[in-house]
Amino acid sequence: MRRREFVAVGAVIAGARLMRGAAGYAASAQRAAIAIGVDKAGDLPKLRAARAGALAVAKWLVGEGFEVKTLTDAHRPVKASDIFDAVEPLVKRGTLDQLVIYFAGHGFVCAYSEYWLLSGAPHNPNEAVSVVESVALARQSGIPSVVIISDACRSTAGSLGAERVHGSLIFPQDMSRPDRPSDVDVFYATLVGDPAWEVSMAESVPVYEGIFTAAFLDAFKLLGGLFLGMLPLILLMKKPKQRAGGAAMAGH
Repeated sequence: MRRREFVAVGAVIAGARLMRGAAGYAASAQRAAIAIGVDKAGDLPKLRAARAGALAVAKWLVGEGFEVKTLTDAHRPVKASDIFDAVEPLVKRGTLDQLVIYFAGHGFVCAYSEYWLLSGAPHNPNEAVSVVESVALARQSGIPSVVIISDACRSTAGSLGAERVHGSLIFPQDMSRPDRPSDVDVFYATLVGDPAWEVSMAESVPVYEGIFTAAFLDAFKLLGGLFLGMLPLILLMKKPKQRAGGAAMAGH
């Protein structure tokens, strides 16, 4: 199974969670999403597809009826406070049925913690998202379904010079507990210790795409509304074209 086909399997499962929610909610269901893309984190190598991935996912989610907030570093740095300020009012609203948070950019793992690096990291150790801790707070958000999609590397902290990055939490803490914990599903682009790849779309076009994000969106384009009923056909995802000299890849 080729890398993109293998990634497509995970993308289909992640997408199935969203489609399951869409099928289970009434037409008046309240669904929101925050799409985050950071191409440049501090002095780390600049990525070529994180920002574009966030925009593509945002466009797709708008088409699916989501209220979408997009945060990218196209014109200004993306800060941890920007994400928190986007999440907090959605949680406080108390009427959401589903919240999707998508991130593309640099990431790393350290012990049992996981982090997304934002524009000011790793120089500013607070300008990162502590994913595991944020997931814990998301379970107490009162939103029935929270889906987190991470198209980021899960590199070691030492490989990025980020040993002292601690990160911030993007969900608010509420002293009153909801009637039941939220269902939180987290989907990663790669295994711990591995990079998430982005690849040139064509030899003659200087545009890159993240493989996980592209496979995720391909699944919906190929299967559309039949997503749930066609899981056995996931291996029919289109195969990447072979190019002389191989693909030019860069890891998140």
